[in-house]
Amino acid sequence: KMYGAKGYAFANISARPIVNEDKKMVFVVFEVKPGKRIYVRRINFSGNLKTADYVLRRSMLQNEGGLVNTAYIDESLRRLRTLGYLKDVNVNTKPVVGKSNQVDLDVSVKEMPSAEAMFSGGYGTDGFIIGVSVNQKNFLGTGDQLGVNFTRNDFQRTYSLSYTNPFFTKNGVSQSASLYFNRTTPSDLNLADYSFNTYGASLGFGIPVSLHNTVSVGAGLENIKLKLGGNASTEMTDFTAANGSHFQHGLFNAGWTYNDYDQIPFTMKGFYSNLALEASMPIGRRRLSYYKATYMAHYYHPLFAHLIGSVKGVFGYGNGYGSLKGGLPFFENFFAGGINTTGGKVRGYASNSLGPKDSRNNNIGGNSLISGSLAVIFPNPISQSLRTSVFVDGGNVYNTRRGGVRMNELRYSTGIDAKWRVPVLGAVIEFSLAKALNAKTGDDTQMFQFTLGTSF
Repeated sequence: KMYGAKGYAFANISARPIVNEDKKMVFVVFEVKPGKRIYVRRINFSGNLKTADYVLRRSMLQNEGGLVNTAYIDESLRRLRTLGYLKDVNVNTKPVVGKSNQVDLDVSVKEMPSAEAMFSGGYGTDGFIIGVSVNQKNFLGTGDQLGVNFTRNDFQRTYSLSYTNPFFTKNGVSQSASLYFNRTTPSDLNLADYSFNTYGASLGFGIPVSLHNTVSVGAGLENIKLKLGGNASTEMTDFTAANGSHFQHGLFNAGWTYNDYDQIPFTMKGFYSNLALEASMPIGRRRLSYYKATYMAHYYHPLFAHLIGSVKGVFGYGNGYGSLKGGLPFFENFFAGGINTTGGKVRGYASNSLGPKDSRNNNIGGNSLISGSLAVIFPNPISQSLRTSVFVDGGNVYNTRRGGVRMNELRYSTGIDAKWRVPVLGAVIEFSLAKALNAKTGDDTQMFQFTLGTSF
């Protein structure tokens, strides 16, 4: 690897043992023949019927005309595999006829469908819960992401238009912009009795600072109209009485991401972590000032006998500041429970069902979140498109204004999870069969949950 990273692509290294019978010792002599330094003449791509050639070429760290660097080639292939719309990415080194120190790199890829529709649902004590969303990852083969998205489930409707250019500048700075409208009615899902409409716009940039690290910054404007129901809790009435029910504010966010996953989907090894910071600043007299911080880390590591270990943790905290009274606004709370809950994924419990309840005994979430998962992914003899695992989940949300974080209140579950990539449909279906290990009175459990993501 060391010689390959310095241009000696065909270095020959052999080990010659020398045995000393008297001392019962073996000496190993490594004989190194580096050969010539090799240059890359051309990089050729094949198999990309929809994706433009420049989209693939900008992911390559290896340059044409430069010395071969096997470390750069390996990293380039990893980048292509993690784009999300390519599979079976391979490279073949082909010597140039008549040139002893030149090679061509032939990179072959297979394209996956890049437009995705995601369906999710579960069945429990409240019956079926269904959600739908749509997104496009590789718009017109440019590698840009276009989302004309809608999400609808039993308590939320979201409409958004978003666009992301992953190479806004030549050195890899990305730009993203979005417009959105959101109507949320948690009372329809036996959560707290309120509803609110939100609309806004945002602009953000992602700045690569090293091979695997990216820093993000962004800002936006948002308008919120809050409406309490007839059975609104004292927590909600007290908040609106002190702060109002109509807010206009600026949102500022920053973050850091580390990602060295080997491929997407069905990661085999690698580490991903993300730190996200968000701050709200009021505009005019409609005060709404709060901050939130979320950290997520996920690690995959090969074990033995083709088993893969998976460890994931999520932590979140938020609070109000300045003239805002009552701490973090209740409609910005963290939630936990369910197969598809953002942040606090705890299978075996209904979505958003864990944590504090308000004075009406409805789930209201909390300003602090802890969740995690341990899993062992095992090889499946049926198909490489089927990934199965056994897992243990744990998590909960807390209101630190009412006593802080109590680890003995974490909820746990265990079960079996299966993800199936359906080749004909271009879909990923996830099923989980989980048992809640320490459910308390009032907890809403769901043994069976699923999500369905299809591509077209």
